[in-house]
Amino acid sequence: MPRPKRPAWKKPSLTPPAPREFWPCGKYRVSLAKSVNGVIANLTEPVGFNAVALANTSLPAENRAELVAFQKKVGALARSVNAASEEVEALGQKIKSFKAAAKSLTKGGEEIAAEIRSVEKKIKEIGIKLYGDSTLLKIDKDAEPGIVDRINTAVYDQWRSTSAATESQKQTLEIVAAEFSPVWEALKQVAEVDIRRIEKKLDELGAPSTPGRLPDWKR
Repeated sequence: MPRPKRPAWKKPSLTPPAPREFWPCGKYRVSLAKSVNGVIANLTEPVGFNAVALANTSLPAENRAELVAFQKKVGALARSVNAASEEVEALGQKIKSFKAAAKSLTKGGEEIAAEIRSVEKKIKEIGIKLYGDSTLLKIDKDAEPGIVDRINTAVYDQWRSTSAATESQKQTLEIVAAEFSPVWEALKQVAEVDIRRIEKKLDELGAPSTPGRLPDWKR
């Protein structure tokens, strides 16, 4: 597995990079399969193996189990942040389709369009928390790094690390977890409540179809 480049704070792109993940030492299973015309066939049964650290470090952790537990926490948080990042991008695409559908309505279009803009604002605010405020960068002002950048730094610091986690690294993980918790809840509210409410209203108003929305059709 290639070593990731050290993350550097920069202006977020239109599609910000997802957080990196890493695999700490521990027990794993591997198998071999082939894919022919989309059909996957197993060639071998899964075989377990144990990945261990090489005994060639200058500052090995005194408590290896504690280090592995910390690295697993970092990995679990990174996966959740990665999922949130992908969901924000997907919701942004849904908002675009909602706007297009609302424009075709002859009745109720302005009301639903205002609601769509309100939810879009929520998604953008979540995006700022995840990726940082690119508006400040445009006017050459310092901006706090977003959650994605912070978790990438935490992953990088633990990438192939065999030394005990420092107090600074532990504090960084706690900061990221504390910042991410309300963002995660806000994102679930948008995805599970706000978006579904808009889809229901679009259906009731007879708006054109949008990705992921099935009309309540009855014969």
